[in-house]
Amino acid sequence: MPEVYLRIPELSQRVIDRFKKRVAAGDPDRCWIWLGQSDRSGYGYIQIKKRRYVVTRIAYAIASGHDPGDLGILHSCDNPSCVNPGHLRPGTQADNLNDARLRNRLPVGEARSNARLSEEKVRAIHAAYSTGDYSLSEVARMFGVSRGSVHDVVYLRGWRYLGLPSLAGIRAELSGGRGMVLSRARAARLNTEEVSGCLQ
Repeated sequence: MPEVYLRIPELSQRVIDRFKKRVAAGDPDRCWIWLGQSDRSGYGYIQIKKRRYVVTRIAYAIASGHDPGDLGILHSCDNPSCVNPGHLRPGTQADNLNDARLRNRLPVGEARSNARLSEEKVRAIHAAYSTGDYSLSEVARMFGVSRGSVHDVVYLRGWRYLGLPSLAGIRAELSGGRGMVLSRARAARLNTEEVSGCLQ
């Protein structure tokens, strides 16, 4: 669900002055740090007419003269406490996630807060499934994980950085383009110690 932002009220000179007193402004190319109240993540906020506003939205509104509306305010500097208008631009949550991906700021693999698998186990699950001898459900039972977790490993969702071959590549290589009728010879070539060492 998209975040809903408060519409920015008309900003009086008094509010703008109060805002500017809480900013450590300087070189236009460097970050201008918000010195007022902040949340745990470092994003500042300010009270205006008994309502709490995100300071990056206020900084953008002061500099541009208009409310960013339903758009969030993105940082080019990746500094949540920065309110330098030169570092701010409006954008969607998808834009924000894309920026994070491009700058390698999103956790991957074991570093994700919801990760339930180790990299070692992911490699073993991928190797077991890639033989073509087991279904997703069978591999899930072998490793004591959900079918969905095996599916995510097989399709490299969240694990692409490990450099494992894609499922399409494995199927093409092993089946010779004839579907998923694969031989047990591929299983014999697997490092069975790696697979069995991860089984629970």
